Amino acid sequence: MKVLLVGLGIMGSKHFGVLLNNPDIDSVITVDPNNSAADFSSLDKALTNKYDFAVVAVPTSLHEKVAPLTLRYEPGSS
Repeated sequence: MKVLLVGLGIMGSKHFGVLLNNPDIDSVITVDPNNSAADFSSLDKALTNKYDFAVVAVPTSLHEKVAPLTLRYEPGSS
């Protein structure tokens, strides 16, 4: 499976480690505008990639804004 991980702060980094150690995960696409180690600094650009599910690890105050954007993705659409 391919995962989109949104946010590489404290919680996002923990999720990233867990995802990397999961044998069912083939790859993790990361997005964080404040972390140069992320694959993408823009969520819009990251959403153009195919993924099976997303992990939203942004500050709680941003969940309501970010989560619906990841749900609009349709597998196989790009």
